[in-house]
Amino acid sequence: MRETIFMTDQVPALWRHVLNATIGATALFAAGLVLLPSTMQLLFLPMFYGVTVPPPELGPEAMRYAHFAFAMTGCIMLAWLMALAMVVNGPFRRGEPWAFVLVAGTIALWYVIDNICSWSMGYEANVAFNTAAVFPAALALARTWRCFFPRRAAPAAAALHESA
Repeated sequence: MRETIFMTDQVPALWRHVLNATIGATALFAAGLVLLPSTMQLLFLPMFYGVTVPPPELGPEAMRYAHFAFAMTGCIMLAWLMALAMVVNGPFRRGEPWAFVLVAGTIALWYVIDNICSWSMGYEANVAFNTAAVFPAALALARTWRCFFPRRAAPAAAALHESA
């Protein structure tokens, strides 16, 4: 006989939906990197180089390697996003503090490292792209913080409250 597990929602549905929508949109982007690398280049070439076709100095072998790098990046992203979705819809939903730390921590780690690399290599447009992409998740995490880490009464205030 299967046991039914009842999930107690501690995090408002709106913010879980925002996180799930962000994860879903990012997963579509990642799948595009894997399945449609030439099409995805149409996004990156104007953003990074201000052109719509690869520069002539990038020969077929360089383009083949770029497609490979896109595909590998997309694969890694999809694996991370699947894990995030499972955490968001289970332990995060139930308000388990470690789940908040994991979701917020992995997103923050990606954001900081990716942007440091992008900025230092002269790809400021990627910093703007990342910031727009992460904004909904950051907002959802900020709005759910207290679901995981409620305010604690100061010891003196708690003692006054108990004596009253």
